[in-house]
Amino acid sequence: MAFRCSEKHRCGRQTRSSNDCGGPTTRAAAARAAGELALLCLASQGPPQLTILGSLELGDKLRLSSTCTGLRQASLAWFPKLAVTWKHGKPFEASLAAWLERRQAALTSLAFAGGLAYSIRMPDLLRPLSQLRQLSMKHVGLWSPEQLLSLPAHAGLQALTLNSCGLQAMPQALPALTQLTSLSLADNGIKVTVPLATLQRLQSLDLSHCCLKVVPAQLSALTALTRLCLTVPQTKRGWRHLRHTTQLQHLRLPSCGLEALPAQLSALTALTRLDLSHNTVERGWQHLRPLSQLQDLDLGQCRLTAVPEQLSALTALTRLDLACNGTWTCGWQHLQPLTRLQDLNLDECRLTAVPEHFSALTALTRLNLTCNFEMAGGWQHLQPVTQMQDMVLTGCGLTAVPEQLSALTALTRLDLSNNSVKRGWQHLRSLMQLQDLNLEECGLTAVPEQLSVLTALTRLDLSWSKCKRGWQHVQPLMQLQHLGLSRCGRTAVPQQLSALTALTRLELSCSKFERGWQHVQPLMQLQDLDLNNCGLAAVPEQLSVLTALTRLDLSRNELECGWQHLQFMTQLRILDLMTQSLGLSEWKVPLELAALPHLRVF
Repeated sequence: MAFRCSEKHRCGRQTRSSNDCGGPTTRAAAARAAGELALLCLASQGPPQLTILGSLELGDKLRLSSTCTGLRQASLAWFPKLAVTWKHGKPFEASLAAWLERRQAALTSLAFAGGLAYSIRMPDLLRPLSQLRQLSMKHVGLWSPEQLLSLPAHAGLQALTLNSCGLQAMPQALPALTQLTSLSLADNGIKVTVPLATLQRLQSLDLSHCCLKVVPAQLSALTALTRLCLTVPQTKRGWRHLRHTTQLQHLRLPSCGLEALPAQLSALTALTRLDLSHNTVERGWQHLRPLSQLQDLDLGQCRLTAVPEQLSALTALTRLDLACNGTWTCGWQHLQPLTRLQDLNLDECRLTAVPEHFSALTALTRLNLTCNFEMAGGWQHLQPVTQMQDMVLTGCGLTAVPEQLSALTALTRLDLSNNSVKRGWQHLRSLMQLQDLNLEECGLTAVPEQLSVLTALTRLDLSWSKCKRGWQHVQPLMQLQHLGLSRCGRTAVPQQLSALTALTRLELSCSKFERGWQHVQPLMQLQDLDLNNCGLAAVPEQLSVLTALTRLDLSRNELECGWQHLQFMTQLRILDLMTQSLGLSEWKVPLELAALPHLRVF
């Protein structure tokens, strides 16, 4: 709903013209009447108000309530519950308390983030919050967690996060929080977990990187758990405590020093996701066979050299991560029964060819072959995989676009970055659904002619290329929204960019542009412009017409003037001016930027 509450609407009275014809005066009167009706509907509780508010986003409600004085009182009831994130350097206790009291609102979710020191005023702030249900503190130095958690207002907490808070022990006040369903204590120095035993309602528990020596015995009492994350390095004890957590659906055991899979895993038949990454598993794979509902399995960095035979029984798998293992010698045939597999990650697996067994994986929609530096063949085995939508071939040692890619006509994203591709561009012509094409650092000296037919492209990255010709081939890409041209060695903005009027993000960083700025003027939808390290001494005058910009990066330039050209960018939210020679503590924001209402300068 677009409704602007002007002064005449606030007053509610206007001198009526004697002209009753359908001219400007009559239309103005009709607009006033419509405005008054809208105010009446929004100010009064009932179905009309609920219908209108139901179609508004939270931001729209906030803007409407703050700008329209006629709704100030009525809007107090629009926000009965509030979620707040408190960021570093933003003290707000007094203003928040006043806001809550004025609106008689209830704070249900509060998050502290970003290197905050514990404030002695924090208990005073939290004490009256009797309806607080979610409390999150990350990277907050808690000097007195007992004082904080023992507040009566916290008795109803349902979700608590105290990650990276410097805790050396589990807070003794924790057992009293019996309503908790989610608890995260990751990245603390906790060694003892006795207080967990009373938290019978816990459904989600994160104890990753907590200095635990054994699997906590208290897990056997937490039978409602559906999600568990543990990091217990080099332990062989305590896995029996998992036997009773039979409702577990999501289990993460990264970096647990596992050499053999615990037999107790076989009892967790409700598992749909299992993370065993960063372990050196050599045996015990048979304990995975009963996990018939498993959909997501992460075996990244497990030093595997062959696909375990037992994976063939996991026919419900839709995602499998085998990234960063050793040199694969065999076992690919064990993937053939996984006919539901949609996402396969083989990043850094030292493959030299696409395994022939991949032709059976016809449900695949995403394949990651990043950093298999010597991929020399086997591309024909992907031809039957016609549902493929996302393929990542970064750093595969390609010198030509594989011919067989032309059969993958469902592709919407293709990453060929960090390859020295010199030929085979004609094989892209059939990929008419391609929306995202990454050719970063491909050694290009000209924009390939064949790109001109890929008219569905919305994102194209040509960064780290030295394209001196062929720019006319980007002109037909009228749907392009994101164009990356960083480090392209250009001294002038290509003229052909002026045709790309749908662009919302343009990256021109790390090139010494001296001319051609007029070619960005037609890009009236541009919201994000990166001119980082472009050798600029002045803000280009031609930028003044880009009034839709919300983010502008001018960092690492030695700017001395031209600030007036930013005055009309009233939508600008973020302006990056960080340089190598000056910190913001020594640098004053130009006066010309003072009129921009929402601007944050870095």
